[in-house]
Amino acid sequence: MKRKFEKYNSIKYKFVFVNLILTFVLSTAIIFFWDTRTENEVEHSANNYISDMLKMSGDSLTVALKDIYALVSIASSDKYVVDLLANNKGLDGYQYLQQTRQASQYLGNMFVYKHYLNDIMIAGLDGQTYSNGNTISFDYLKKQSWFSKIVNPSGEIAFIQPHYNSSQPYVTSFRDDRVMSIARSVRDQNLVLGFVIADVRSDLLRDIFSSNMHDVSMLVAVRGSGETVYNSLDSGITSKQFAQLTPDMKSNEGYYYKKINGKDMFIVYRYMPTTDWLIVGVIPKQTLLNQFSQTRNTSLLLSLLFCIVAAGISIVVTSVLTKPILRLSRAIKMFDGNQLLVRLDTNSSDEIGQLSRQFNLMVERIQELITNIKLREQEKRKAEIRALQAQINPHFLYNTLNTIKFLSVYHGADNIHDVAESLSRIMHINMQEKLYNTVEEEMEFLQSYLNIQEYKYSNKFTYRFMISDDILSHLIPKLVLQPFVENSLIHGIGKKKGPGFILIKGYRHEDTIVFKIQDDGIGMSQEQIDDVLAGRQGGLGIRNVASRLAISYGEPYGVTISSEINLFTIVEIAIPIISTEESAVIV
Repeated sequence: MKRKFEKYNSIKYKFVFVNLILTFVLSTAIIFFWDTRTENEVEHSANNYISDMLKMSGDSLTVALKDIYALVSIASSDKYVVDLLANNKGLDGYQYLQQTRQASQYLGNMFVYKHYLNDIMIAGLDGQTYSNGNTISFDYLKKQSWFSKIVNPSGEIAFIQPHYNSSQPYVTSFRDDRVMSIARSVRDQNLVLGFVIADVRSDLLRDIFSSNMHDVSMLVAVRGSGETVYNSLDSGITSKQFAQLTPDMKSNEGYYYKKINGKDMFIVYRYMPTTDWLIVGVIPKQTLLNQFSQTRNTSLLLSLLFCIVAAGISIVVTSVLTKPILRLSRAIKMFDGNQLLVRLDTNSSDEIGQLSRQFNLMVERIQELITNIKLREQEKRKAEIRALQAQINPHFLYNTLNTIKFLSVYHGADNIHDVAESLSRIMHINMQEKLYNTVEEEMEFLQSYLNIQEYKYSNKFTYRFMISDDILSHLIPKLVLQPFVENSLIHGIGKKKGPGFILIKGYRHEDTIVFKIQDDGIGMSQEQIDDVLAGRQGGLGIRNVASRLAISYGEPYGVTISSEINLFTIVEIAIPIISTEESAVIV
């Protein structure tokens, strides 16, 4: 007999026995709970539900209004709007029409994805208005009691309670033409020039509250005055009755019972400080009890059929066991989405803990590999740029030395001083280890180079510099212009019958420094231009410069050449504006 009952002493049966006891005890407790505390739970559940809905609706409304707050704030501070109101005097008809179109387009862009906007208007204190929507009369606005708020010199954003934006409102039981307005003054150094005002349709309230509150009647009113802002058709509460309810609404949120029209009503309210509104939800007590009874019966049936307690325990146990796996899965997805800084904190010593630590090691190794690859690429770029520059320097010095030899033989010693001095300046700039010169240093280099070439070509050409003063201190790659000037002399003017002219221009265009080297030599065909850029004609200097710019900056910067046979050749070099710190990073 004893052995017969020993099997029931196993862990398996103990677990079953405990589950049965827990199921019986908790089921009994649930039944007692529902029977003894029905009304309290009705109030609590209804309050939570309606409060959450009120909060959700209020939050949705607040988000929409804050969006308009931000729009009005940005527009009222926008330099375009300030200039628009400050410079609207003395315009002729065409200028006024153009200004109006630009303002309309500016305001139209603000309407994108804001279907609840009724109108947005920019107005000056002189009565000039620009709007995109239902036009509001400036004279009508000036007559409103709240007009002083929107021209406040302090620049505070004003929220105007629902009102009509026309002297002839159209209101029926199915439509409310009122709007809520958000406005802010436009100032220029504390001088009020006008204001920006945005009107939000009252339909927004209906859309928000009707979408979130299906079983609850809604009413929205101004806390101070009691003026009704929104009232659903079935709320059963008039503005006069609402005034009688407000003394019971002492805190910012709460609930209570009130007899209205002979019926007990459950009332939940919440205060919105952003708009100074009270949002009130109303539901009959009888409706609450009916809904709760159905819910109670359904819950009891489910508790008996499915053993909620056992299911809850299973859920808890499963959640505890699978939580580390879910964390590891999320980390892998984040890593797959290029979030390489992801880490897993784990103190577990089981299989999941081991996997997590291996994952962290893998991420660290991958980051180390990526860092090493980036360093190698930077060193490779530096080596390529220095190699290209090393090819340019000997090529130029070789040609200059030939010129000095030519002068010493055919012109005597009088001119050698000038050539030697120019060459000295060139070599001084060229031997500096820095990879970038200022525009002023580069022009000094070109001036010295052209001084030497004047002796070589014996008045064969003249030249002119046209460099804007505002770019002289900016940095550009070293020796980036000389190969193109040399090419103009040798292949353009050198082969021309008669004297030639070289123009060297430099100026700033937005965030780019542009150089143009123009000559009136024999010109080139498109095929010759392609050969020059590829280094097949004209030597390696031009190809080296083009390669340097491509490696350092990429598109859209670099070299372009245009030419007409026997007319001209124009070389345009585009270089981004960079600082000393940026040049160190690029190199």
